[in-house]
Amino acid sequence: MVNNAQLYYDNVSDHIYCAWSQYGVDGDTTAEGLPRDASTTSGVYRMATDIWMSMSDDNGKHWAMPINVTQTRNEGTGLVEYETESEREMSLAINSDGDYIHLFYTVDYDPGIASPSTTPVGVATDNIMVYHSIAKSELIDEFNANAEWIRNYPLHVDSSNYYDDPDDWAWNGHVITSVKESNSSLQPDEFELKQNYPNPFNPSTLISFNMSQPGKVKLAVYDVLGREVATLIDRGMSAGSHSVNFYAGELASGVYFYNITSGNVTKTRKMVLLK
Repeated sequence: MVNNAQLYYDNVSDHIYCAWSQYGVDGDTTAEGLPRDASTTSGVYRMATDIWMSMSDDNGKHWAMPINVTQTRNEGTGLVEYETESEREMSLAINSDGDYIHLFYTVDYDPGIASPSTTPVGVATDNIMVYHSIAKSELIDEFNANAEWIRNYPLHVDSSNYYDDPDDWAWNGHVITSVKESNSSLQPDEFELKQNYPNPFNPSTLISFNMSQPGKVKLAVYDVLGREVATLIDRGMSAGSHSVNFYAGELASGVYFYNITSGNVTKTRKMVLLK
């Protein structure tokens, strides 16, 4: 069982490194000869962990067989305090540029569970925090010595079938280092008059429009004979998205047109009042 997987990209070699905590490593046996999960003679299992790493040199398409970089083992003399080490809460430095990979983790001398009891149920162990640097050259030599690379086979499930990603989840090398905020992207890029909603309507409807730049705006409503029956806006407006409610409670049912003018641009749409 693994958890806490973390990635680091080396922008010099284009290698991707992955580190994680793995529980129940082969070789972690008890005095009773029970493999993988640390266990006492009472049958209570306590999971011991090690830190493992792998590497990809082709943008994540293939990964080297993982190696154990902490190699702590239960000595097989029973599970008393300080005899089963477990590396936990591992952190992999985001910026490991240079010749070394940098890890930081807790060494748990007595792995087990936390009890909610208010009465002490054991002796506290003073776990230590460890800074661990690993030469990249040594890692690469170990990975190459394993002489086996595992291909990444992603499988996506849709509503009808299975889909094999043709790119094999290859990483494109793009790293997000910062996000630039720009208010300009929030502004409309054109002058637009939208269809009113609801339409048909009774007795009111919402008319929306976008302005790419500030200016004087006139928004008016006309009947089928071209007579102006309502002026909704006739003033300067800022750039952005705007809406106005049109109440037609005193008008007769029928077809009406709403027209907006700003500068030398005019737009018109049709709406239906249905009482």
